[in-house]
Amino acid sequence: MDVSISGKAAEVQQAQAAVKALPETRVELVTAIQEEVDSGRYQRDSKKIAKRMVNEALRESLRNKRGR
Repeated sequence: MDVSISGKAAEVQQAQAAVKALPETRVELVTAIQEEVDSGRYQRDSKKIAKRMVNEALRESLRNKRGR
């Protein structure tokens, strides 16, 4: 017996696998940050954030180049 699935079913399976691969949401952390934002106390070091963003973009770029 040969079993095949439709293209739509394959897409659903891929989407489910992608969702399972996502990290769990840390509800406590999200709640704490939301409270800081709501009260006007949320402050982060913008230079540190920018540096992390650039570093992550560079890492991603290198991963993409190696994968080709």
